[in-house]
Amino acid sequence: RSTVRHRALLAATSLAAWLRSENIADGWNIAVCLNPTVWLPVALLGILRAGDTIVPLDPTAELEWLTQRLDGYDVELIICDSE
Repeated sequence: RSTVRHRALLAATSLAAWLRSENIADGWNIAVCLNPTVWLPVALLGILRAGDTIVPLDPTAELEWLTQRLDGYDVELIICDSE
C-alpha cells in the first residue's frame, strides 16, 4: 500500500513538473474529466502542486452540461481519459 501511495505521489509530482515546464502553472484553470481511478487523485494533486485551479467535470454528464460548465470558466487545459 505504501508503494502504491509513493508511486501516485511521484506521478503527481511529475505532472506538476510537466505543467510548470509548459508554463501551465500558477493560476491556470484546468478542467479534470476523469473516471474514478487511481489517476483522478494523481491529476488533482499534480494540478494543485503546480499552483493551478481545478475545474471538476463529471465524465458521465451530458455534453450540453459539460459545455455550459466550461463556458463559465476560463479553462486553458482539460485533462481527460480516453473513454
